[in-house]
Amino acid sequence: AFAFYMDKSKDERARGVTIQCCTREFFTDSYHYTIIDAPGHRDFIKNMISGASQADVALLMVPANKGGFETSIAKGNHKKGEIQGQTRQHARLCHLLGIEQLIVGINKMDEPSVNYGEGRYNEIKSEVDKMLTKIGYKTKKIPFIPLSGFKGDNLAEPSKNMAWYKGFEIKMKDKNKNKIVVKGHTLIDALEKVVKPPKRANKKAFRMPVSGVYKIKGVGDVITGRIEQGTIQPGVNVRFYPTGCGGKAFSIEMHHKNVDKAECGDNVGVNVKGLNKDNMPHVGGVMAIDDAKVDPEPPKQASAFTALVFVQDHPGKLAHAKLEKQKPKGKGGKGASTTEVVEVYKGGSTPS
Repeated sequence: AFAFYMDKSKDERARGVTIQCCTREFFTDSYHYTIIDAPGHRDFIKNMISGASQADVALLMVPANKGGFETSIAKGNHKKGEIQGQTRQHARLCHLLGIEQLIVGINKMDEPSVNYGEGRYNEIKSEVDKMLTKIGYKTKKIPFIPLSGFKGDNLAEPSKNMAWYKGFEIKMKDKNKNKIVVKGHTLIDALEKVVKPPKRANKKAFRMPVSGVYKIKGVGDVITGRIEQGTIQPGVNVRFYPTGCGGKAFSIEMHHKNVDKAECGDNVGVNVKGLNKDNMPHVGGVMAIDDAKVDPEPPKQASAFTALVFVQDHPGKLAHAKLEKQKPKGKGGKGASTTEVVEVYKGGSTPS
């Protein structure tokens, strides 16, 4: 089944849950898609963030079965020991990560407690619409589709079991920025008609955050990631920051196929030759082309930066945060330290 196609490790198949993010590809008439199958279980939320951060569009799967849906959108309450629902958490994370394009699939419509019921679909659609609006999404641009992944309803062909569903209508703008109405019925329709490739920053200097570092027998060191801006071709010298290690991009692979060029938005694996074993790239680092003519301003470390911090889950009280910096010892052999106390509150922070 699809789950076994995506989940190949023994642990994932034995437990029946996705643990690691994995990618597969498929084609529609207009697009070449890369599926990033991200974990849904709350124990692996870090892996879900890693996967979602590489996406241009998100398919939010909402369970329709009784009990399952209510649990998935629960607000959570630490005082009562209630856990926040995964659908709510994932929707917030997708918005936080900047994924503007969203499709909502209301799944498990074939489940006995639902039995393809129109009333249950309308109930769920209304609740999810409210939730997404509060998060910050414009729901008029989001297609809602009742599905059965198990039976195949409304995936590629309109379902005979849900004749009451008349499809979706989305108001959009075409290439000339003229207002149009896009109509569809299935998940494939949404992927083909509603989703639009975002503008790519191919003309900017090459940057690729490192998502994985692998030593492959017979190949060597392979660095994986999603290109955030710029392009890369085999044969160029590359450098990784902040470690400063470097080498040459020997080959570039996408979906197990060598390519002559990779662009912004591509998920790739780069075979890098000449890396120092004692100073290797790390996950979270940034890969750039090591050429002053191509990239006159390579990444550099900063002593300070401004960040927008979102607290996904906390017990309801944000206390003072202390950041201590230890200065080097002076002539007298005594160490001096400074402590900066920052008061955190909803909407920003104020030094105290």
